[in-house]
Amino acid sequence: TIEAFAIERKVDRVKQLLREGELTLSEISYRMGYSNVQHLSKQFRAITGISVSAFKTEYTRSAA
Repeated sequence: TIEAFAIERKVDRVKQLLREGELTLSEISYRMGYSNVQHLSKQFRAITGISVSAFKTEYTRSAA
């Protein structure tokens, strides 16, 4: 659906912001229009299959 596509694009942008590492998760949540960090985290896990913290750990491990 269009809604699912929009959510996937939003999560892609969140992943990009997490990789850049300049913003906190709270700041990302606010900038992306989520009502709270928990909502962002829930959607992130639903789309990617992993938690935000697991993504950050995996990214920093593979980037090193």
